[in-house]
Amino acid sequence: MFFRGKKEINNKGYSLAEISVVILISGILLMIASSLYKSQTTNSNLREAAGDLMSDIKLAKQRAAAEYSERVSNVEYDVNYRITIDKDNNKYSVQGYYVKDGATIYKYNVTKNLTNYGKGIKILDNTYGANTITFQNRGTCSNGHITLQNSLGSNITITTSLMGRVKSEETYMH
Repeated sequence: MFFRGKKEINNKGYSLAEISVVILISGILLMIASSLYKSQTTNSNLREAAGDLMSDIKLAKQRAAAEYSERVSNVEYDVNYRITIDKDNNKYSVQGYYVKDGATIYKYNVTKNLTNYGKGIKILDNTYGANTITFQNRGTCSNGHITLQNSLGSNITITTSLMGRVKSEETYMH
């Protein structure tokens, strides 16, 4: 534009102040987004660990009912299933076994470490006697609960009833 007595001003591009404001706003949005992403990922890892534990509980219950005995050399042995919880080392073991001549024979023995699901996931609470969930061949199991927690303080409590029902309750922190 032309103004009287003034020189034409060339307004091509953006000023340093405008670019600084855009960079500042972008930085703030990125910080918020990365924080939300981190909490979402951390809570997702907790859900995955709890989901696997629930699946293992249901698997042990199902296998205890299906594999109630093992025939070895024409002798029947009762097959037992249990999940042993090791709170100190943050892991649990699923075991299917029978006892033959005083020796424990494992048909199924899998140990899972909760740290494999992400940093900061731990066993917070466990109410099972002798840290063991025991499964009977009629589909029932020990009564109690186990609580998993992540580094944000989010919890998932998995509860089993005497009748073998398995449920979970979630409490999330952000």
